[in-house]
Amino acid sequence: MKNFKSTKRALLTSVLSMVLCFTMLLGTTFAWFTDSVTSKNNIITAGNLDVELKYAKIDGDEITDWDTVGGKDNIFDKNALWEPGRVEVVYLEVANLGSLELKYQLGVNVAKETFGVNVAGEEFKLSDHLVFSVVELADKPTTPYTREEAIAAAGATMGLKDYNGKTTALEVDGKDYVALIVYMPTTVGNEANYRGTTVPTIELGINLFATQASAESDSFDEQYDKDAWVEGFKVTTGADLQTAIDKGETNIVLAADIELTESLVISAAATTYSMRSTPVVIDLNGKNITIQAAYVDSNATASSAIVNYGNVVLQGNGTIKATNNYTVRNYGNMVIDGVTVENGVMNFADLTVESGNISNARSGKHTIYGNGAKLTINGGKFHNDNPGNAAIFSYAGEVVINGGEFTIADGTATLGWTSCLLDAQGGAKYTINGGVVNGEIRDYQKNTLVYGGTFTHSSVKNFLAEGFKAEQVNGAWVVVSESVDEVVATPDALKDVLNAAAAAGAGDTTIMLSGDIDMTGSAWTSINVDGYNGAGVVTIDGNGHSISGLTAPLFAGGFAGKSGIVIKNLTIKDSNIVSTSGLGGGAFIDTADSMHVITLENCHLINSTVSGERTGGLIGW
Repeated sequence: MKNFKSTKRALLTSVLSMVLCFTMLLGTTFAWFTDSVTSKNNIITAGNLDVELKYAKIDGDEITDWDTVGGKDNIFDKNALWEPGRVEVVYLEVANLGSLELKYQLGVNVAKETFGVNVAGEEFKLSDHLVFSVVELADKPTTPYTREEAIAAAGATMGLKDYNGKTTALEVDGKDYVALIVYMPTTVGNEANYRGTTVPTIELGINLFATQASAESDSFDEQYDKDAWVEGFKVTTGADLQTAIDKGETNIVLAADIELTESLVISAAATTYSMRSTPVVIDLNGKNITIQAAYVDSNATASSAIVNYGNVVLQGNGTIKATNNYTVRNYGNMVIDGVTVENGVMNFADLTVESGNISNARSGKHTIYGNGAKLTINGGKFHNDNPGNAAIFSYAGEVVINGGEFTIADGTATLGWTSCLLDAQGGAKYTINGGVVNGEIRDYQKNTLVYGGTFTHSSVKNFLAEGFKAEQVNGAWVVVSESVDEVVATPDALKDVLNAAAAAGAGDTTIMLSGDIDMTGSAWTSINVDGYNGAGVVTIDGNGHSISGLTAPLFAGGFAGKSGIVIKNLTIKDSNIVSTSGLGGGAFIDTADSMHVITLENCHLINSTVSGERTGGLIGW
């Protein structure tokens, strides 16, 4: 209690002192040092982005004026008749008319092309016989090129193709100049000399894309607009590629090779709505993405080229390579289509390979390593340079193989238990429906089922699905349904087997192709099914393969009694098929007439001609 009273007394004293001080101030005069600064008319001004594209107007040997491209239908001579030696040049000016520094990209694309037929009756593209180049100019041109100067500046690379310029910074009031040069070399001959009423033409589109550049500063730095992006840009740097990904662009096209200093990361947020909705599409466009960052540990992603947590499609006939780690790591949904991936893929989620070339040269690594993941392979080539590792390895995941070719460093040699092509562990399940496997299948837990495909190693016999068998053809095992009577792989075998199947007393026969068959150089006699004398239904399952170089209809057809023909999953291509029966003409069957059964399922005729009486494409009269 004493302490409490003492504290209360002290508080009262303090209050009284404050009151006294206040009273003193009321009766005292003070002088203060003062100064003032007034800030009037504070103005916040909006910066504006304004880019303009002009083209030069030429009179004789002088550039007389510049006119705006916008709204012009054609800045090339639309009445030009292209012939060997003709040259055209268009000069363009890109001007920054706004108050902000910008970055731009100039693109020229083939919007539409009409093919022609030359004097030899061959179809051709005018674009294949032109040289096209975009030449950057150091200064504003005042006089145009001479013909010789234009040809020298353009070079000699044939082919008018899409052009996507690099991303270029342009300061306020800045101007850049380029020359578009097109010419037809004098070496072009009658291969581009057209005949007929269809005139070969090309429609070119010119596109200019611009957005903010990182130049102006705010209170912190000049980086606030470093991620500015506009749809239509073709990326030329790793930074632009990452920005396009982060912006959720759905169609990103590379315009140059890209050397990364850190991994490209596709986050789930980079895709629209959710990880399974609209994907980010990266079109390599024949370009390369590489990274040489140092390896840290097996779980580090910094040295991989692409790390995906979202939904992405990699396409476009280019190469992706990481020097010191798995090149691609997938934790989301990924499709690879037509891309070459060096040094492999690590998959933890959902990966589909439609086509392409995936390999691994790093010691001790698999080509595709999966852990608890789903892998679907519909096509492509898969190679591993290390005999001790697998082309496809899966631990506690699911692998479905519908096509593709799989090899390791030992090639097609029979492999021992130290090396394998397909390796399943930890409860992983393989389903193999097709493809070519040049090596061993290893699955100690017997979770693999094989329904189709071609295999060089006898281990396939341990994994056959119920109702399927492995037939040895040309030193390899071909897996087919037990209902298949014969498997063929060569023109002679096809001829012999079909003739036997169509002969008297043959009954129903099913034949399967184990690979593409090229008949170029060998005459073909159409097969006549003898239905009146005991031949039954002849079935050919092309198994997704093709026959090329065919010179006559595959089957004669005709009056086949109660027999019939069933053809499925087969393509005839690159053939000149001539019927001499005088009755009909068709690639698969010459004459339908009175046949008991005709079934064509998933059959195609590509890049071929068929001639004869009452001709059809697939089936004649």
